[in-house]
Amino acid sequence: MTENLFRDDKLSVAVKADAEREIKKAYCALGWVLDGEYGDGKYGDIIHMDFSRPHLVGGKDRLQLLQVRFEVALNFMGRAKRSIPLRATILGALLSLIGAAFVAIGLIMAFGAHGNLFLAGGVVLASAGVTFFVLAAISCAELLRTDRVRYGTIIAVLKENINSIIAEASRITGVLYED
Repeated sequence: MTENLFRDDKLSVAVKADAEREIKKAYCALGWVLDGEYGDGKYGDIIHMDFSRPHLVGGKDRLQLLQVRFEVALNFMGRAKRSIPLRATILGALLSLIGAAFVAIGLIMAFGAHGNLFLAGGVVLASAGVTFFVLAAISCAELLRTDRVRYGTIIAVLKENINSIIAEASRITGVLYED
């Protein structure tokens, strides 16, 4: 009975639909056989995949280590992709909020003016607010450009790392991985 219980190892993975093909090929190179796949009932861009692999497979310890390294690199790559617009979004929101506050206060001062000083102050504040909007647009575009370069480099290194991991796994399992 114990032999039947530990005959196959099972693995279930949920991935984004746009990464399904690459993930499937990578796990197959790691010795896993796809048993089935199905969509997520709640999220349309998630695919669930069920894999199995014989429990007694040659080089299993190394394959498990490679699998962990692959999954860690994949997670870091996802985090890097999500981080690209993050700083630009935060800076844009902050500068836009400051700009909106200046414009609102400036308009209140200008329209509720009881003298030339309040009118001039309102115009200056509203102009400063518009300047913050322009500054937000320029700063966000530049920050987004630099973060694309920075995280693009990180993603490229992680892709090379993943390719070397899968290549080693392919040598162990004999399953060809086509990139």
